Amino acid sequence: MKKKMATTLLLLGLALAIAGTISLFEFPFLWSMVIFTTSIVLCFGASIMLKATTTILISLASVGLTVLSFAYQPLGPEYQMTGTECQRISECFSPVRGGGFPIQYVIDTPGITFWDDLGYEDEIRLLSFIVDFCFYNCMLSFLRWVFQRMVVKYTRLETSA
Repeated sequence: MKKKMATTLLLLGLALAIAGTISLFEFPFLWSMVIFTTSIVLCFGASIMLKATTTILISLASVGLTVLSFAYQPLGPEYQMTGTECQRISECFSPVRGGGFPIQYVIDTPGITFWDDLGYEDEIRLLSFIVDFCFYNCMLSFLRWVFQRMVVKYTRLETSA
C-alpha cells in the first residue's frame, strides 16, 4: 500500500513538473514556481517513502534549482541585433535578456515577440541547461558531503564523552 501511494505521488510530481515547464512560458512566473515547488515536494515525499538514496533527492533538487534559476533574468552578456535603421552599425546591437544562473539557458530573440519577455519562442540552449544542472548537482553533493562529515564528527564527540 505504501509503495503504491509513493508511486502515485512520484507520478503526480513528475506530471506537475512537466506542467510547470509548459506553464513557465504561458502563465505568470509566480504560478509556475508554485507548480514546480509542489512537484518537488511531491517527488521528495515519494522518494523518502520509497527509501531512495540521497543521490536521487539531490538530482531532483538540482532540476528544481536549475528551473528556479530562470527567475534570474539580467540583460547581457549576449548581444544581438535589435534594430535595422541605425546611424552606426554599433547602435543596432544591444544586450538581450537571458534566463538562468550561472549560465543563461534561455536567450531572448529580438523581433519575434515582445522585447525583454522570455518565452517558448526564444532560444533555449540545452547544453547550458545541462551545465547549470551539473553546477547545482555538484553544489548540493558538496553540501551533503560537508553535512555528513559534521554529523560523523558530532556523533564521535557524543560517544567519546
